[in-house]
Amino acid sequence: MINLVDMVTHSAVLTSVVIVVAIVMFVIEAFSPHTFGMVGLLGVSVLGALLYAYQAAGIGYWFGPLLIIIGVGFVLAETMGVHFHGLLMMIGAIGIGFGIFYALGAGANAGIASTAGII
Repeated sequence: MINLVDMVTHSAVLTSVVIVVAIVMFVIEAFSPHTFGMVGLLGVSVLGALLYAYQAAGIGYWFGPLLIIIGVGFVLAETMGVHFHGLLMMIGAIGIGFGIFYALGAGANAGIASTAGII
């Protein structure tokens, strides 16, 4: 029987596809006013399931999802009214990028973790 966690965590292509699907869902949510948050929630669920698979396999580091949450907080702070001329947005984007990198295992699986560098 095929173990889904092993399949996802040992395939760099599948990991990249899941990340791209989640990003496309976030973009659709951002540009379409009539989705009522459902596409964004589905994108968060897909990304959360991927991060959970890496945590369950023992590959990902615990502070990866924490960095993603902090990065999203910085991005939301910049867009919701605390204007630092893009500084918080850059810090948030860097936090999200490093969060995905560490959540996917950073140096433990260099082939899979390098897919986070694409983002």
